[in-house]
Amino acid sequence: MVSLVQSFPEYMIAILSQKLREKSLQDLPTILCCFSTLVPYFADSGTSDTPNSDLGFLSSAGLGTMGYCVPAAMGVKVANPDSIVWAIDGDGCFQMTNQELATCAQNNIPIKVAVVNNSSLGMVRQWQALFYDGRYSNTHLRTGHGTDRIPDFVKLGDAYGCATFRCERDEDVDEVIKQALAINDRPVVIDFTVSPDAMVWPMVPAG
Repeated sequence: MVSLVQSFPEYMIAILSQKLREKSLQDLPTILCCFSTLVPYFADSGTSDTPNSDLGFLSSAGLGTMGYCVPAAMGVKVANPDSIVWAIDGDGCFQMTNQELATCAQNNIPIKVAVVNNSSLGMVRQWQALFYDGRYSNTHLRTGHGTDRIPDFVKLGDAYGCATFRCERDEDVDEVIKQALAINDRPVVIDFTVSPDAMVWPMVPAG
């Protein structure tokens, strides 16, 4: 048994990518809105390179805009109501705009949010690990496994009228995604707990 809290986002994203490619090849338009730090994971999984499918991919790209995913997914869903729309967000970014889940619930905008929860400001923590000898400063968010979960994303999503899940084991990823895909009458929030030591490659250091 392998726990997600000890592994990295690649496995979860690979399974999610596979499921979404299957949906898009079944003539079910699927659109991802992804925070820029997570784009390399999806690029590695081949999500953005699926021929003969109806799979769209949006990102804030190099701008690295925190809080981009939820409002972007809202707009995409309103413009494409028959599409499956996912917001793939980090736990730090999600806290910038998660209050818009109330707008989604009240206005029948059933987006699906996958929170890649490494309990930290991941890219900043990665720089502190690689270039500042692990002198971490203000990057531990206490939202993940083994912390006091402030906030608890499952409780938060429930308070906003969403269907909610927490996934902490590799063997549960497939089933949780299946359950999320079956819900279309309200927004969905999944708290995917991953290791705070996960790093994103490639990256270009200063200078």
